[in-house]
Amino acid sequence: MLRIVSLNMRAYFGPGGSQAEDFASLIASHDPDVVLLQEARPRWLEVVCRAAGLDGAHSLDVAPQAVRRRGDGCVIAVRSPLRIERLWRLEPSAFTPAIVATALKDPVPVRYEVLPDALAERFSTRALFAEVSGATRPFVAASFHATPGEGRVGKQKVSDWKPLFHGAAAIALSELDLPFVFAIDANEPPTETADAVRFGWEEGRPGAAKLAALLGLPPIHRARDLQREQLKNTGRGPGYRGISGAHVHHQWRKGDTRRWPAFRLDLGNIRVQDRELRHLLHRGVSRRQRPCAAPSRHHAQLSTRSGPSWPCD
Repeated sequence: MLRIVSLNMRAYFGPGGSQAEDFASLIASHDPDVVLLQEARPRWLEVVCRAAGLDGAHSLDVAPQAVRRRGDGCVIAVRSPLRIERLWRLEPSAFTPAIVATALKDPVPVRYEVLPDALAERFSTRALFAEVSGATRPFVAASFHATPGEGRVGKQKVSDWKPLFHGAAAIALSELDLPFVFAIDANEPPTETADAVRFGWEEGRPGAAKLAALLGLPPIHRARDLQREQLKNTGRGPGYRGISGAHVHHQWRKGDTRRWPAFRLDLGNIRVQDRELRHLLHRGVSRRQRPCAAPSRHHAQLSTRSGPSWPCD
């Protein structure tokens, strides 16, 4: 049984990072085997690893080398006896509009045929993978952070380039042969229920199929949606606090370190358990962070939305 924790760090305590040590202690208190972080500054990796007894890597230190300003990125860290055997990022070329559009049979929007180099690099630095050994069998861990559509590259809005990230991540996950677990701050969907997902891109609009490939019903990868299964199994609405252990809301920006979800994943039986949050969720299930994992290639698996997600049998 592995305990996996994920957190978007800057979404909680802001660009200053003054509370990094507090959050590192909070993560350490849950005795994690795997930690998947988004919006983490490179220097925060050492803080978290020192507090939790982990070894890990930051996406900005993984090939291909980032040539632009070093900002935040993603982190994967593990505790012994787990070991990171190799690390990789999605290449900037993986987000090429024509490549993603062809693979997913989703057209490229007019005026978005060329992805700016700066945005391609940003996407790449927020798509980190690691092959991990030391468990009952090897598995892949991934940490993703999708750029919001309102974000900017220079003076240009990300806008309709945004779904390229989700599409490329979905394609990469669908090609994995090993079991996998991933965490993503997906900035989608705005709302959903147990039986439906409403993306920010209406059905038929170029980009909608890319979002659905990662987050839809069903996605193109093997992972299963733990939160949706909880909704169906309990019959509760998405605001019910008993459902909330499957994700973390990024709207909680006040640095509340008193409550934190812990996730367990058994890569043998692929059982997932969660420690219930005491928060009563608000605003539905928008912009959540969730765990996702997947067993061997022929099994169904979980997947992540605006956070981590797992595959389960």
